[in-house]
Amino acid sequence: VRAAARDPELFKKMMKGHSEEENLAMKKMIMDVPDVTPDVINLLADNPDQELVYSIASNERSPAEALDKIVTIALKKHSYQIVNAAANSTNMRPETLRMLAGALPSNYMNVVAKHPNTPADVLLDMSQSDNIYALRGLVFNLNLTTEMIENILNYRDPSQITTLEML
Repeated sequence: VRAAARDPELFKKMMKGHSEEENLAMKKMIMDVPDVTPDVINLLADNPDQELVYSIASNERSPAEALDKIVTIALKKHSYQIVNAAANSTNMRPETLRMLAGALPSNYMNVVAKHPNTPADVLLDMSQSDNIYALRGLVFNLNLTTEMIENILNYRDPSQITTLEML
């Protein structure tokens, strides 16, 4: 299992000749190996098992390609918790965050708003919106401009943004 976690070809060989249940059990063990390689994680991201996909989404070693696969599938299934976990990854691509800004329900926008890789134009649009979830997330983004901060402060009901968030 440890060797398969480091070698994509060995991983592929290991998955042959077993039942789906056995393969899933091995995949979960591989995902638990601390130094599983991004290439193997990318192969694991093709699996539909929710528990495995969630562990990939929340793993700091997951490459952008794996996160993109997970996000695409999770959006189709409306599995926003998995999208949320993936969107918290520092490996999330700016293009994917841009897409999520237009695809997620409003109550999940805070994860996109606070992500440091979210493009500046998306942050500006969020700062001008009435989405309180996005505004609450924006205040934690270190890439805010003065204009964005002014937009947040000019929100129609600033009392909905807590003092701690504003600080």
